[in-house]
Amino acid sequence: MLASQRRFAEATTLCLRTLAASPELGEAVKLTRVLGTAQVASGRNKEGRRNCDAALSMAEKLGSRSQLLSAQLASVEARIETGDHVAALMLIRKIEPAVANLPLSHWYCLALSARAEPRNARERATAAKQQLDEIARQWGMPVFQKYVTRPDLHLWVQMVSRLSRTNRP
Repeated sequence: MLASQRRFAEATTLCLRTLAASPELGEAVKLTRVLGTAQVASGRNKEGRRNCDAALSMAEKLGSRSQLLSAQLASVEARIETGDHVAALMLIRKIEPAVANLPLSHWYCLALSARAEPRNARERATAAKQQLDEIARQWGMPVFQKYVTRPDLHLWVQMVSRLSRTNRP
């Protein structure tokens, strides 16, 4: 919750404190993922990537599809932020089939792809925008507006809108 509200310092402190208590694997995956994303968002990219990749490794052992997908998406974002676009794209290609029927994860994966691959940014952003438009149609505008104005998504939605309207990223 703290990280989605962009309260990264508080999220980092809480995650570290809770991880020190040696939680069970499922909680450790979540906490390590949130810690990594908070660190990346705070500009501590290398440390954040290490934690996002650690969360991914733990999630692969856990066997929870939702935990795995969350860890994969966090790891993609961390890889982009550390400049490792090749590794980010490899992981995106791996998870694309799993998100094809998950509208929220699908648009976000497309947005990450637009960011990771500047050459195809407009095409990927346009696909993400189309996915967002479909979500808006299904949910209705009042609910959709609440979703897209969430602090953790707002910048991604703006990027998708901007890139889908331009000729060049």
